[in-house]
Amino acid sequence: FKRTFNEINKKITLGHTSFYINLNDLELESLADNDYQIIFEKTFNKLNELGYIICENSWDADGFGIEIPE
Repeated sequence: FKRTFNEINKKITLGHTSFYINLNDLELESLADNDYQIIFEKTFNKLNELGYIICENSWDADGFGIEIPE
């Protein structure tokens, strides 16, 4: 959760409005699809509350895409 927001802050500082949060070092590939969805749920809910858009077709065990609406 904190890691995602640290990465978002870095990208925003650089002026990015869409970017990919890379999580492949967490080695989530061995989890079933439903398991890593549960892991991401808290982060995705908070991002949605804050107005960020999760790119639905971009997320998997390696990470996910985010867009910042204008």
